Amino acid sequence: MASSKYSFLTINTILLLNVTSTTAYAGGFQMHEQNGSVGDVHAGYAVDNDDASVNFYNPAALTDILEAKTTTSAVTVANSVSFKGSTSLEANPKNTYAPVVASGRASTEGLHVIPSVHYATPINNQFAFGLSVVSPFAAELSWSKKAFTRYNSTTNGIKAVNFSPSFAYKLNEQLSFGLGGDAQYVSMQIEKIVGTNFNPMPPYPMPLKDLDSEVSNNLSHTGFGWHTGVLWKPLDSTKFGFNYRSGINHQASGTSTLKGKLAGSYLSPSDKKKNKSKNLKAVIKIPQSFAFSAQFTPIQDWSFVSTAIYTNWAVVRSFDLRNTPTAFTDPYTEELIFSNLVSTPLGLRDTYTFLNGIHWNYSDQVKLKAGLGFDQTPTSNHIRDLKMPDGNRYLFGLGANYKYSHDLNFEFGWMYVLINKTKISNSSSISETEIDPSLGIFNPGEKNDIHGHAKGSAHVIGLQFTLNTDNIYGYAHRRMSTYS
Repeated sequence: MASSKYSFLTINTILLLNVTSTTAYAGGFQMHEQNGSVGDVHAGYAVDNDDASVNFYNPAALTDILEAKTTTSAVTVANSVSFKGSTSLEANPKNTYAPVVASGRASTEGLHVIPSVHYATPINNQFAFGLSVVSPFAAELSWSKKAFTRYNSTTNGIKAVNFSPSFAYKLNEQLSFGLGGDAQYVSMQIEKIVGTNFNPMPPYPMPLKDLDSEVSNNLSHTGFGWHTGVLWKPLDSTKFGFNYRSGINHQASGTSTLKGKLAGSYLSPSDKKKNKSKNLKAVIKIPQSFAFSAQFTPIQDWSFVSTAIYTNWAVVRSFDLRNTPTAFTDPYTEELIFSNLVSTPLGLRDTYTFLNGIHWNYSDQVKLKAGLGFDQTPTSNHIRDLKMPDGNRYLFGLGANYKYSHDLNFEFGWMYVLINKTKISNSSSISETEIDPSLGIFNPGEKNDIHGHAKGSAHVIGLQFTLNTDNIYGYAHRRMSTYS
């Protein structure tokens, strides 16, 4: 009886180790929407300096802000992803039990709002200051907990909030420099369903869904980085901008919970049982990025903007979770068991993003914008799955800026993001391991496959308004003085 207990414990322990790790973030989570100007797909990234959001995109351009400004935006992202393919969960590679295979279609939709606020002000003729509170990484994908894909993924999300002050210095009328720091808070949520058809007691095997249990990992951390920028204006009709943002390694911590029949004692399975770790650890690597932008105004009222962005995703070699709870409790002591390391190779690669846009000053009050872009995925065909069904993205945008008055203007933009059909193919396995050869106890191993194709799209709506803060404060002060 002890042998059966230990064998059952081991197979489910190893099973859970294999499925709790995940690709929780990649290129699809990197957001350039730190203002509402999505109409030109952010092609003017490091040179477009009409509002206070230049503090994030290129702090050197703060020297072109001649009056204190506050810019507030809200960007809404409505995304949709669908998958067609098959999954296979094999609880014993020696084929004691047949693999549990399922196929079909699954889809997910999401609606997310990305807010931001920026402040910029000149200090004197040479120095300027800026402050941004933004979310440069923010997204979530949620798949049904009842779909056949539930053993691969249910929820994967990440959110980063940056608090970014900057200072800029104007060397002369052509050249400016900027430098600042970043305090970044990151939170990550990883959820999925785990199950097995292994059973040491007759009858064998068990229906897979009978042991379905939920795994939930929640992590957070605050880290620090820095950013810098350069703005060069060799001609009145030409501008070049450069922006660099450092990488940040987050030593994140949090909780990991297994809830369901795979938790607690296997002798009394219950959907209400929980195995919980309050000491979950992981390193969340936010990669460094470089952006180079150019703006040309060949004729009056028409400007062309282009940006190339390089992101160093290759530093994210794997995603490692430490101190996750295993399935069931120790069969002798009923104490929780925790794994030291769950490591998943990611194989991410460095990426390039190319953005091109056009601006037309239709009138003194209205500027129209349009843009096209290509955003490369860091994921690879041979290990991509539904935790991050990311593919190369093609961008198309339209927008307008309306100058209501000297002190107030509005920006509206729409961007469509197309993700072409992307190959989903991932196979993870754990080989057979002897536990006690004298008693014939071994871990029979486990294999989990997913294959198929995914495709997706998103509609992005940006709304923004900018106030000339000094004038607004001055107006309010004058009105209060009048009444007093």
